[in-house]
Amino acid sequence: MKKTIFILFIALISCKTEIKKEVIQEKTVSRVLGKKYFVFDEILHFKNNVLDDEVGDIYENRKLSSFDSIKNGIVLGYDSESTPKSIVDTSFIDNLDKFGYKKFVVTKGSFSAIDSIFANKEADVLAAGCVYVYRDILIFKKKSKIVGIAKICFHCNDSFIVGNKLDGAQINQFEDYQRLEKLLK
Repeated sequence: MKKTIFILFIALISCKTEIKKEVIQEKTVSRVLGKKYFVFDEILHFKNNVLDDEVGDIYENRKLSSFDSIKNGIVLGYDSESTPKSIVDTSFIDNLDKFGYKKFVVTKGSFSAIDSIFANKEADVLAAGCVYVYRDILIFKKKSKIVGIAKICFHCNDSFIVGNKLDGAQINQFEDYQRLEKLLK
């Protein structure tokens, strides 16, 4: 009987501990929600109109030369294959035109809307069953220094972001991808 009471007592204590952990985690998340990914005063937009027919060739040619490897890392790369790998990996930017990207400067009038897109929010669970083709790259700068890079696949609604302090930062809302795509046109 004493063993049963002891086991029930331990179970109740551990349940309360679990509840407290969940409350603490919820409070932590709510403090981070709304946090902006970047503080910036300039955004460069690089756009590539790579055709779907070319995607297979980019992947197949990835080991032919360092040029092809970097092109694969930029256009198709995700996680370990991605270019850039970190915020200091910026040498590829000067060569984006060679990979088919055209450079545009985003107007300051769009900054507020873009800032609201690149902010931590409640996440929709988005699952894409496609090959990511990062045709759009945003370079965020503050006082001419790169503070963030975001590769965007509007077809799959996926993003690969480096340079911010939030773990696993991505654009999380389907509507945000739609808004961003309209802002960049």
